[in-house]
Amino acid sequence: MMSEGTEERKGEKRRRHRKKYRRQKRTSLNEDHLKLLFTLNTDDKFWDVKKVTEIINRPKGPMLYGEGGSQWLSSRNDTHLLLEELFSPQCIHVLGQVNPRVLDDVRVKLRFLMPKIGRIRFRRVLNDHIPAHKGHKCAYLISNPLERRQLHAFVTKLFVLLFNAELLDHSNVKMFCENIATTFTDLRNRGFLMSRTQILKGIRFDQILWLKGLHFQLKRSIALNILKSFLNLFTRIFTDVWRRICSQSFDLLRAERKLRFLLTTDALPDLDDQIHKLIFLPKKCSVRPIVILRNARLKNKLNAIHAVLRFLISQCSLLSEWGISNLRLFAFAFRRLSLQYTRGPQKGQRMHFCTADLNNCYTSFEHNVLDEILRKITPSESKFVVVSVQVTSKIYKYRKTKTEAGLSYDDAFSRIICKGSEEFNSPFKSEISSVEFLKMITQFAMRTVIREPFCALTSSAQNRPLRQRLFVSGRGIGQGSSLSVALCNLYLGWVERQICLRSPEIGLTNSVITPFCCRYMDDYLIISDKRERIEKLIDNLMCEMPKFGLYFGKVNTSFQLQCQSDRIKPMKSKDKLQWCGLAINRRTLSLTVDYCRYRQRRPSISFPSSALRSSDHFRFICNTIKRALNGRMNLLRNCARVWSAKRRTSLRRDFCRFAYSHYIRQILQRFSLNPKDVFVRDFLSQLSRYIWNGFRKQSLPSQLASSLICNGPVVIFQV
Repeated sequence: MMSEGTEERKGEKRRRHRKKYRRQKRTSLNEDHLKLLFTLNTDDKFWDVKKVTEIINRPKGPMLYGEGGSQWLSSRNDTHLLLEELFSPQCIHVLGQVNPRVLDDVRVKLRFLMPKIGRIRFRRVLNDHIPAHKGHKCAYLISNPLERRQLHAFVTKLFVLLFNAELLDHSNVKMFCENIATTFTDLRNRGFLMSRTQILKGIRFDQILWLKGLHFQLKRSIALNILKSFLNLFTRIFTDVWRRICSQSFDLLRAERKLRFLLTTDALPDLDDQIHKLIFLPKKCSVRPIVILRNARLKNKLNAIHAVLRFLISQCSLLSEWGISNLRLFAFAFRRLSLQYTRGPQKGQRMHFCTADLNNCYTSFEHNVLDEILRKITPSESKFVVVSVQVTSKIYKYRKTKTEAGLSYDDAFSRIICKGSEEFNSPFKSEISSVEFLKMITQFAMRTVIREPFCALTSSAQNRPLRQRLFVSGRGIGQGSSLSVALCNLYLGWVERQICLRSPEIGLTNSVITPFCCRYMDDYLIISDKRERIEKLIDNLMCEMPKFGLYFGKVNTSFQLQCQSDRIKPMKSKDKLQWCGLAINRRTLSLTVDYCRYRQRRPSISFPSSALRSSDHFRFICNTIKRALNGRMNLLRNCARVWSAKRRTSLRRDFCRFAYSHYIRQILQRFSLNPKDVFVRDFLSQLSRYIWNGFRKQSLPSQLASSLICNGPVVIFQV
């Protein structure tokens, strides 16, 4: 009986509390005034957040935030300026019509938060962009891009410096900073940086204590304007950082490539097609800008030039010396070496290794030297026939274009190699003279036409439209087109032949196994059973390369060299030989993917800007995984044919685990998919089979991810 009476008293107390709360809510704002609040901040035209295009393509101008950038930051007592900054003018106008006492109450509550705002050294935060104790420079930012957690920590610290955690509550600040970090990690979306639904995701208005007693719609309007104000402030800081990175990178590119203004006397045709794109290549020490072709309409022309260049190089295999045009060729060459090491008469012979790379290789090529090499290998007054065919496969259901060149139509057509399951049709014939060939290489590869980026422009005082200037390079070649690797092999092959002619002692053959010398672009790999031969080769290369304007950056050896140099460092005994994304076991000469290299990097996955349907999530995962890992899988499969079936199974299992830990897990988190769910678990089991079988279309997972899976390899993913 006593328990029933206690429950009745508690229930009566709750009812009285609800009636009192509803009475206070009705007296604070009537329904007529609420209609104005319901229309507040509901139209997109009042959502004045910066757009992505305004951030990236904004001309260089004065600093966005100075002494008068935000008046309320420097004022300690005037709360009206703070209201105008935090709330939109429309919000203040509506609140004045609804209930003027609300504005007075908000000013009183904000007055307690003003002292901490006045202590901000906003010059250090806004004009230096990054807290000074880290010592972050633009080169550091581009070489070490901020991860999501680092960006979250930076946004949180900036919010605490500019505002106060009590303004939104600590939990709301955490969610808001997480929303900003998620958006700014990937700026490939279009339109506004953040929509209102994205910026308010996870925000709980009942936890904002200083807004207690106000209507929910009023709370939402105030909080939304506070978040919008900080988002615009952070966007301007982010814009300044991005502009400084672009400006310093373009200055570095002008010095490295010897850029000069494009003159009318140059008379380069089709300038719109030859404008190249300036992007950034992450490096550990400095900013590394590279130039690639932007227009896809040049693809057919580049394929024709590349086919002629391949034809000329095939006429003399010594032109590229140690260079290889594709890592697949390295797989076959390394396979012969491993067969000789594991099954030949030299089985068990101890091997010595050395890896080296060149600094700024592509920007160090002299145009006059490269032009002389091309004129020597190109027969004068001759025409090349280029044949392009469409190759289709009905079994694997794909279509691609193959292009080959020769001195005649039959010669070029005979060089087109098709597999047994492939059929070719629609052959297209074109002719290129030797003069046109040299002219096109000069236009597309050497004399790169670059448009000045927006970041390097200065604002005009006369309000005249800003015009981007055109530059043409005087040294180096564009890094990113299909011609880059072939021209690099041609140039470095000529340098290596000159060094061999000057130093004939490096041609000694006193080793049991012929030294394995390979170069992919500017990365060298040397393997031999005689360490003296590697020492002699490295000494000659390091002494002769500077005469041609080339310098070695980092040299790693599996033994201690006698010569003393800061750039030569011996590898640790337990380390694998890392080279071009591959890892070589120095004891067994087995080849795997360098998983440590990729785990240290953030996977570059371009997520769609718009929300996908649930049925499209699995299709997106399959396409992304195949695009990211198909090349590495083919290389690993070609190199692993030498080993036993048990060893090949182990290599595939390691590869599938790497795919899950580095790529699939991130995609699942982005789409909020639970790996423990039965539906997702069945899809992952089919996806493991898809990767295991080398991304064959017959193994493609079904959209329904049925649990009826036939017997096959064990599910590799540990979920």
